[in-house]
Formats: sequence, C-alpha cells, structure tokens
Amino acid sequence: MDVDQASLISSRRLPVERLNRFMDLLRFAIAPDASDQEIEDELALIYGRFEVAYRGLKTDYVSQIVFEENAIREKVDFINVFKRAARADATEDDCQAVVTHSVFWPKPVLKGARSIELEEIAVVNSWNAKFVYDAPLYGLKRHITREIELIKERGKKVYARYCSIVQSSGMGKSRLIDELSKKDFVIPINLRPEDSKGYPPPDHELRRFLALGGGDNADLAYSRACHFMLALFKETAILLNRLDAPNRADRIHRFREYMSRGQDMTSTGKDRKSFYEGVVARANGSMNAHRGVDANQLREAFDNLKNVVNDPSPRDLRPEDTHVDIYVMFDEAHSLTNPFSEHDSRSPFTELRRTLRVFAKKPIWTFFLSTTGKITQFSQPRSADPSNHIRRGELLTPGPYIYLGFDQLMETRKISKRNTLEDVTLLECVAHMGRPLWGGYYDHGDNEKLLCGPGSEGLSDAQTYAVLSQRLALDIDTSQYLLPSATPLTPTEIVHEQISNHMRVCISVGKGFESMRAVASSEPILSEAAYLVMKGGHGFSLPVALEKVLSGFAVSQGARGELFVAAWFTWARDHAVGRKGDPSDGVLCHTFSVKELFQSLFSASTIRSILKTKPSLCPQKEKENQPLFEKVFDGATMHFNHFVKPYEHDVLARKYLIRFMARGAAALGSNCQPGFDAVYPYLYGGIDLDMQKLGFIIVQVKNDPDISRSDFNELFKKMDPFKYKLLDESDKKDGTFPIPIIRILFTLSSRGTPTLERMKYDSPLDGAMTLDINGQPLFTSYDYVCSGVSSDILLPVVAGPPDKWEALVNKRVGWDALFKSSNEDEILRSQLPSTGTNEIHDRSWWNDT
Repeated sequence: MDVDQASLISSRRLPVERLNRFMDLLRFAIAPDASDQEIEDELALIYGRFEVAYRGLKTDYVSQIVFEENAIREKVDFINVFKRAARADATEDDCQAVVTHSVFWPKPVLKGARSIELEEIAVVNSWNAKFVYDAPLYGLKRHITREIELIKERGKKVYARYCSIVQSSGMGKSRLIDELSKKDFVIPINLRPEDSKGYPPPDHELRRFLALGGGDNADLAYSRACHFMLALFKETAILLNRLDAPNRADRIHRFREYMSRGQDMTSTGKDRKSFYEGVVARANGSMNAHRGVDANQLREAFDNLKNVVNDPSPRDLRPEDTHVDIYVMFDEAHSLTNPFSEHDSRSPFTELRRTLRVFAKKPIWTFFLSTTGKITQFSQPRSADPSNHIRRGELLTPGPYIYLGFDQLMETRKISKRNTLEDVTLLECVAHMGRPLWGGYYDHGDNEKLLCGPGSEGLSDAQTYAVLSQRLALDIDTSQYLLPSATPLTPTEIVHEQISNHMRVCISVGKGFESMRAVASSEPILSEAAYLVMKGGHGFSLPVALEKVLSGFAVSQGARGELFVAAWFTWARDHAVGRKGDPSDGVLCHTFSVKELFQSLFSASTIRSILKTKPSLCPQKEKENQPLFEKVFDGATMHFNHFVKPYEHDVLARKYLIRFMARGAAALGSNCQPGFDAVYPYLYGGIDLDMQKLGFIIVQVKNDPDISRSDFNELFKKMDPFKYKLLDESDKKDGTFPIPIIRILFTLSSRGTPTLERMKYDSPLDGAMTLDINGQPLFTSYDYVCSGVSSDILLPVVAGPPDKWEALVNKRVGWDALFKSSNEDEILRSQLPSTGTNEIHDRSWWNDT
C-alpha cells in the first residue's frame, strides 16, 4: 500500500463514537454467529447503516450500490473483515477496517449524466432485499383457486380470469408478483405515467398504446386491446425460442432476467424496451392493415405460447380447472381506468377486460395493481359495473387479494426479553416493523408518504384523519350515520381514500366490493412521522383536528371521551420527548419516565400535589414503608408513540403488554372491555423487555354528568387488575403483585369545580375486588380522580385552547342530529318506528285513542 493510499484510508476512519454506534446497529441486526450467506443477504442493510454513520461528515464518499447480481466488489474479503469486527474481542482497528473497506469507497457511479440519488438507492435497495416471507405468495395462489371454485359452486361462470391486488402503498404488491415470477411464468407490464416517479420503471410505449391510443372511443380501445394481446403472446413466444432455454424452469428464469436486466428508477433495460417496442410495432402493423382479431386467433396465440413455455405434456386444461401456466401483470394500471366520457363509464380497462374474456377457459391469470386512485377501480360493486352480464349476475368476477402481511423484515430480527427499550427505539429496529417499504426508505419521505404530499402549510380533513389515526387507532365505523361536514363523503369513499392515499391497511372486503374495512395498523415509524407533523410546520391544532374528525368521520359517540383522554396522553408524551431535544443518530425517539409523562400531562400545581402522594391501596406488609409517587415513578420508563386497539379482551394481559411496549404502543380497551379504557405499560427496575419488570397505568373515562363521588369506589373496584385478567396468579410474588401501579378515573362532564384528588378508601374492599384471606389487597396502587376539563389541571387543555376542549367534551350528538341533517325528517322518522319519543315515529301505525 503506497503512502497516498494509506493516507486516503486514514481519512475515511470514523470518529470512535460514531464507529461504535455503527457497529452496535449492525450487531443488533446481524447475529454474531451469522453465516457468510446470512451476512451477504444483509449487505444492503450494511450499506444503509454506513450511509447513516457518515451523514453530516465531510468526505468524498459516494456509496457503490449498483443493484445487479455480483455487483459488490470483493464480497468475500469484506465478509471476512466484517466477521472479525463482529467478534466480542474486536479492536477499534478491526471495526475501522469495515468502514474503510474498498466496497464502500468506489468512484461515483453514473447513470447517463446523473449520479444515483440516495432516495432512489433506498427504493431499489428495498426492492432487491431478500424476500423473507413466503406466506402471501402461497396465499395468492390459494386465492386464485378459491375464487374459481367459489364461482363454480354458485353455478356461475367466470367473466375473466383476473383479480386486483388491493392494499395501501408500500405493502409489497409489485414485489409479490416479482417474487412469483421467479418460479412461475409472468409477463410484467408497468403503466406508470411519465410524470410519476417509482420503481420498477414504466413501459411508456405500452401505456401510450393502451391508455391513450383509443381516445374516447370504446370500440377502438377494444380493438387495440385485442391486437395488443395477440402481439404480446406472439412476441413472447418468439423471444422464448430465441433464448433457447432447455426446460420450463430455465425459460422462466431467463425471461425474468431478460425483462429486468439493466433497469433503474428512470427507465427499463434496453432488452425489455426493445421487446415491448416490438409488441407495439406488431400490434400497430396489424391495425394499420385493417386486419381484425377474432377469439380463435387470440386463443391460438395463447396456446402456442403456453406450449413454448411448458415442457411437453399430454395434459390439457379442463374448463373448471384452476391451474395457471401464464400470468400477466399490469402494474400501475390506474392509467387504464379513466372513463371515455362523463356519460360512459367504460374505459380502456373495461375493454381490456372484455378481451380477457376470450381466455376464460385457458390457464392464464391477469393481475391489476395500482398504488393511487380509487382502490375499487378494478373491482367495482356489481351494481356499478359497466358489463350487463356482471350486473345481472350471469357472470362473476373473482374478488381482490388483500393479504400481504406485516413485519416481514423482522423475521430475522425478532425481539425478546434479552432486548431493551434502547434496542427497540433504534431506527434499525423500527424501520423493519410494519410494511417492508420502510426498511429501505425511512430517511427519504416518511411524512410525505403518510400525507400523500408534503402539506407544509395546512392539512386537508383526510390528511388530518390520517395523522390522528396513526396515533390514536381511529376506526372508521361505516355502520354509523356519517354526520354532515364541509366535504361530505360516504363512509366507503373515506375508507377508499385512506387506503389509497394515507397508508391505511385493508383487512377485509365484502362480497361484491360493497363493503370494506381498514385500520391504521401498528407502525412505530409512521406514528413518529405523525408526531413530527403534529409538532409543527403544518398548522396542526389537536382540538381542531379532533373536531374535524368527530364531525366528518364516523367515530362513535361512546368512544369520544376515551378519544379525548388518549389525545391528552399523546400530547403529554410528545411534550415529554420534545423537552429532551432531537434523538441521537440512529435512534427513532426518546424514552421517558412515568414522572416525566405526568409532568407534561398535569399543571405545575397539580403535579406538585401528585408527586407527594402515597399509595391509595397497598398490602398490609407494605403499609409501614409507603414511598411517595415522585420516588417510585421517577425511574419507571415508558415508550409509546401510538395506540393499538385489540380485538380480544385477553390480549390486555401483562404477558402481551410487553409486546405493546416493544412496538412503542399503549393499549386501548377492546370493544365492551370491562374495567378500563386504556392501559399504558412501563418498565420498573430496568429497561430490559422482561415481563417481570412490567407495570402499568390503568385509565377509565366517564363522560356522564350524573356520576358523583358516591360512584367512585365502585368504579375503582372494577379497575382491579386481577378481576379482569390484566394480572393473574403467575404475576404474584410472595402472594402479591410486587410492582406499584397507577389508576386514574377521568370524569369529563362532572358538575362543579374541576379537581384532581387522590382516592382514599375506608377499607381495601372499597378499592379492590380481589383480596387475600386477610382482606388485604393483592397490589399497590396510586389512585386519582380527575374531574372536569380545566386548564388549571391539564396541560394539554392549556395548549388547546381551553374553551375549544370544553366545547368538544360537552358536545352531545344524539339521534336528533340525524333528523336535523335530513331534507325529509318526518319520512325518515317513519322509517324508524318505535326508536324515539317523537310521535311521528309511530303515527303511521299507532293510535293512542
């Protein structure tokens, strides 16, 4: 090594603190005993951590990330260097050898006249990462079989063998089909518009031919679709013969390689471009010669391609068969769905679908994918379909596929009690939770993805709902009447928009696409992005946002009180972490103590009072030594940036709450949950994710103005953690639960002066339902009642402003809101007999005389 080279390598050494952080991140993600192959599978991850380590430092660094097989130089040498650095006895020089290795320091990689941008690198990186979760792939094949068999069982025929894949952005729709193409024959087509950026790159010539060439003429669009499919099958067969692969498996591999070779964010490779230019040229030539295309020609072209793809076999497809030999994928296919006119709901898509009817008994399946627009654009409710055959129910279309999974990238990073809160707040950890997109994309556009645009000045109602949903686990209840708003939408339209544009996860689709359900699933990284939006720069006001959501989206009246208190705890959490400043490099967010949370939730005078209180309940053996709140909870550590609402009561138990905490979540009570409305876990006596260290804050919310002090004891008895299985016998130590807990009752509409007071019980039976044989409680609890909504007590209300919060809490939305918003309230009341005291409900059928 010459002097200049040694000097250059020395200049690339990281400061020790950054070097140690870099290695800590890698050791968390990659097991110390990982094989060479496992390390190679994580090279893209190592590159990403390398970029973070050098960010902000002045270097001549340009990362070599050219995503083709065998593109990483000197892999074997680098893996050996990395393994030495991963050992427990590694020296600083061993670790520096990793970051100064030549694989990180090539000359700038150019694509045409521009260097690769880091954002594009992240997207391509995510696409090329190892596919670690096969279940959706097998689920997709089962879906195809199931849909065909269901149609057959109903005594019907299938309109065409196709389906849409419906899910929000970043869930892996396109990647799923790419993975399918490794073992099955898939013809990939991407119709993304020219002014839209994304990966994989688009096939512009195909989009221009299919989406634009037909103008506003449905017959011309149908003719173009027929000529296109004929040309596609013929050109594919010609290409496969030219590739000269010896068997089906090899033909599949070589075709996929041919179609993906040389592609980047801006363009397909020259081979694929040339191939589709040939398809379009053949289709145009046929049309210009005024040669018609009939069904037999299409079927013959398909059969010929099938025979070229497959190995020789005497087996033919039976009409009812669910077998598939050839798949065709139209990605970003929303460009096909623009109707021909205001009065004609047909589109290039419906005419392409008509063409696919020809193959209803052939072993072909077509996928339509899109990340924008209405998610029903490829699978409309039957009553709205342009096809008479479908509207009348004579022919049926297969349902959409929605099952893509979550947390796939955590398969090799599973969290256990050996991990700590520090581990689960690392970007390295949380970037791999949720949808796979974040694993390679977090540093480039989280806010923008969540909001479907930067929205720097203000948020639309839909964007506001997206932000609050990600924090507060809001559910769109489409079974409820949607109250009037400035921009009224049907509940179904709201669900569609939230899935299409705001990262909401579709979890069910009703028959015929008439109904749909979607949730804001637990994604800590999106929740932190929502926090950053709420923090500033978007004109965000928490009470104003809640007012919009409550007036324009179907949130149940019964859930409103719980929603307000959850919002206050969220505000307090944000205030507590905000006081600590920005987290260090590689960390998502700060943790905080229970004491710090309460200092951000309650006013200065109120918190001073709380800090000096002793427990309201404790076992007899602990009564002589009752520590003050400030001493007990100063070291109890919390971490949450969003809520999860379970479907099962049993999930709200200590052994599951540790999982909530590892995801940075607090728990809302499930529907009809007895005893409490929310649980906030914390770790007591360390930050290990050990269930034995977990305690919690139990919250109950009442918005009934008639609740009085005489009701308090009964309400706290129902908050007994042993009664409703938050705790069980296994949680006891020496007969009692050893970790102190907190219970708070919020009575939002209490009459009189707002107060916060510590509960005092004349006997343990007044505050607990489960006692030992001596009549003593089984747990220690600090109990408080917060009555009313006042800026003198609650800091979030101070920031509100207070009058806005009070108006929200005291607002009552009863049945009259339904009738007041109706143009024909008397007729509407007659449609709801015996549901109210107004005589109009029963006037048509009841006579009091």
